[in-house]
Amino acid sequence: MQRLATAYRLTLPQLLDGVGITLHGHGTLPAAELHLNHNAARRLAALARFPLPHLTRALPHLALPGDAHGTEAAAHWKRLEAEQQPVRACTLCTRHRSHDATDTAWAHPAPQRLVCPRDQQAAPDPRLTSTVRTWAVPELVAAHHTHQQLLRHPRALTAWTTARATTTR
Repeated sequence: MQRLATAYRLTLPQLLDGVGITLHGHGTLPAAELHLNHNAARRLAALARFPLPHLTRALPHLALPGDAHGTEAAAHWKRLEAEQQPVRACTLCTRHRSHDATDTAWAHPAPQRLVCPRDQQAAPDPRLTSTVRTWAVPELVAAHHTHQQLLRHPRALTAWTTARATTTR
């Protein structure tokens, strides 16, 4: 929705108001996400000229399944927990895939997928303004490679959960 608003040179609240969707609450990306009810999702699909079934297949959390169809089109912000917040994707991969249109994209990777081995970049903490380059720290790249090998083990998920619980406590 933010990219759509930017394409029209509008703010997100202006876009929603122009489409007839009432916005409740305040929030900012990526710390919060926008939840739409069924009627708001229908209006978004009409604006994007994309059939609603295709849009909900691509964005499964677009409209909550229990929404009443007779209510007004509305959207509300929901704050995400720290572990659910997206991180900046690898800037070099983003530039390559967007054909140099942008270098900013948000991703929801698993904690063990925060390093791009191809471009040797780590997904930075959201508070940082620059990309963390891992080529200068060969130990980090080697540890990431070893970790990827360990993930192929049959009991990797339980080991990862146990190790994470142990280190966070």
